[in-house]
Amino acid sequence: MRVTIKDISRLSGISTSTVSRVLTNNVHVSPETVRKVKEAADMLGYIPNGAARSLVNNRRNMIGLIVPELENPFYTEIIQGVEETAAGYGYGTILSCHMGNTDSCDSIPKLLELGVDGIIHAGLLQEEDQIQYLCETNIPYVLLGRKLENAESSCVVCDDYGSSYKAAKYLIGLGHSEIVFIFGKQKSFSSHQKLNGYLDALRDSGIEKDECRIVKGNLSYDGAYRAVSQLLEEKVRFTAILGSNDMMAIGAMDALKHEGYRVPEDASVIGIDDIFWGKVSGIDLTTIHVPKYEMGCRCFEILKDLIQEPEAEEAHCVLEGKLVERKSCRTLL
Repeated sequence: MRVTIKDISRLSGISTSTVSRVLTNNVHVSPETVRKVKEAADMLGYIPNGAARSLVNNRRNMIGLIVPELENPFYTEIIQGVEETAAGYGYGTILSCHMGNTDSCDSIPKLLELGVDGIIHAGLLQEEDQIQYLCETNIPYVLLGRKLENAESSCVVCDDYGSSYKAAKYLIGLGHSEIVFIFGKQKSFSSHQKLNGYLDALRDSGIEKDECRIVKGNLSYDGAYRAVSQLLEEKVRFTAILGSNDMMAIGAMDALKHEGYRVPEDASVIGIDDIFWGKVSGIDLTTIHVPKYEMGCRCFEILKDLIQEPEAEEAHCVLEGKLVERKSCRTLL
């Protein structure tokens, strides 16, 4: 038989109305009362009736999380941050991954049909049509990983410009001046921020830009592998490579090794993200750590506030990347 509020009231000695307030997270209840009610609920194995609660407050305590891919471990930590933080506030998470499907707007109506209270949209591409669609639905949403120039939207991003600037200056500090930059995608806000960071680091260090050393990696391992292979075939001079994400940096490392080059003896490589694979022995990628889990946490916290207070102003959160030194870079003699 299902445990009810009346059962908890009898066991705890607290009135049913107060028990109800505790179970709906009402702030106007003393900590001691909350403790007694929760202890009684745990002892009885109480399971909240989410459907009934949603009828009362017009919410299901469910959010939607849209990610572009699961292959890149970058998103794994973000998902974990969102789900664990949401669970701590009593929210469930429905994950939608469109895996490169260009018509990823399909994810939004499907989530709305499931009755989510809000949506977190993760990814690097601008995808203005999706944001326009979100705006038209009037559902609370937060962007993760990008900020749109032409739309007022809450967002959580890492300081992409600062991360790239920091990575480039690190290589320059090691004596490198012939540095290849692997660009992501043209429609990616993050990619352009990182390119600007690289270019400003060169300029501030008195190093001239060389267009031959700026290549496109399409945000992927394969794209970077092909780009670096072509550089080697064309005999472009360089002593270091800055991949604007770790997947591309690892692709660059493998292209070098395939052609008989040693990392870091013949070429240094640095990435941005600090994904799990970069820590693997034999890769040991020096990188800029992006606080992916924290980004997921902050995203949910902002979304929760928008759900609870629809008139709240947009929130913009920018987190800082930190250098992580491993074995893929060396000082030039």
